[in-house]
Amino acid sequence: MKIRFLALLFASILSSTCFAQIRFEKGYFINNSGETVSCLIKNVAWRNNPTQFQYKLSEEGQIQTADLESIKEFGVLDESKYVKFVGGIDRSSESLSDMSSDYEPSFNNEELFLKVVIDGKASLYEYRDGNLTRYFFGMQNSEISQLVYKSYLTADKRALKNKQYKKQLQDDLKCESISLNTISELEYDKKELAKLFIDYNTCANSELTDFMKKGNKGTLNFIIKPGIQRASISLERTGQYHSATQPYKLNFGGQQRFSFGVEMEYVFPFNKNKWSFFIEPTYLSPYKVEKEVEVDNESLEVKYSSIDLPVGIRHYFFLNDKSKISVDVSYVMNFAVGNSLFDYERSEDLSIKRGANSMVGLGYIYSNKYSIEVRHGFKRQLFNYSFYDSKYKTTSIVFGYKIF
Repeated sequence: MKIRFLALLFASILSSTCFAQIRFEKGYFINNSGETVSCLIKNVAWRNNPTQFQYKLSEEGQIQTADLESIKEFGVLDESKYVKFVGGIDRSSESLSDMSSDYEPSFNNEELFLKVVIDGKASLYEYRDGNLTRYFFGMQNSEISQLVYKSYLTADKRALKNKQYKKQLQDDLKCESISLNTISELEYDKKELAKLFIDYNTCANSELTDFMKKGNKGTLNFIIKPGIQRASISLERTGQYHSATQPYKLNFGGQQRFSFGVEMEYVFPFNKNKWSFFIEPTYLSPYKVEKEVEVDNESLEVKYSSIDLPVGIRHYFFLNDKSKISVDVSYVMNFAVGNSLFDYERSEDLSIKRGANSMVGLGYIYSNKYSIEVRHGFKRQLFNYSFYDSKYKTTSIVFGYKIF
């Protein structure tokens, strides 16, 4: 019943916040006729390079779609810029199982929107499509071309790299402050390439725009998370392990536990900071309940102290500039600490072991600092004994305060 309620609550909030996700920001586009049009662009902070985008000519205007056929450049002001490229791109696989045996790149002629990384006399561009990342460059008043970096297999099945991009950069980025050694040690990496292009434009006295300093950036948050948890434990003896025993079921009922965790969250820079990864070491106060085992005419006490380690993914839904809702799912590793066991009065005790389960959460965050979250932890086993089965599940309310 609780799971159905949570699922219904999730669905209701997701549907009610869909509209809040559509945020149009000031931007522009240049059509194929060379006309620049000011507009509002739906900014989703694309992780993969888009093939189209949505825009409005005014706040109350109709939502329209533009694509590669009609647009040669578009951008969100003070954040991002994309230019149309028509030419060759090598999509050779980096995976060993699909790797080509050809040293030379295999170019396909395509139309793409390239993301501008550095804009200047020498410009650097990025193209991402899933696991594929390619970098392009262009000098002022010259054609854009791909910086060649290709993995290939030799005849004896060794994986090597064609690093032709170094020769391309040595030929075109000639300036007294850039040595051949600098380029020879250069990795095919966005930050390293961007630094080289910044150094070249600075050396060439060229104005430049560094789009890496604009737009969304990944952030690391540390959040204190105290909470209250309602935990319940059940135990079933499923069979007879000797002639004197009989099967039974015991429900120890719900008990309130206090929790204290410290969450470390990394908010990804793409998709307008709506996705994050988190890990949250959490201490839980002891669960302690005693029951009578009537069939054995003895008492049984459950003693359970633990540390949980949720590792998960979170998605944010922005309501306005100060409020947002979060939905998360996590894999929870649990570590029993201290003397955690099923303590029988006369029979052999059952030790509680390390375990794991999944958990879902629904939260509200205010001013990017204060939060409250409801969590449901699905059932998990507390041990692996023959003839015994024990389930543990939780429902929690967790408060949060971001310290930095």
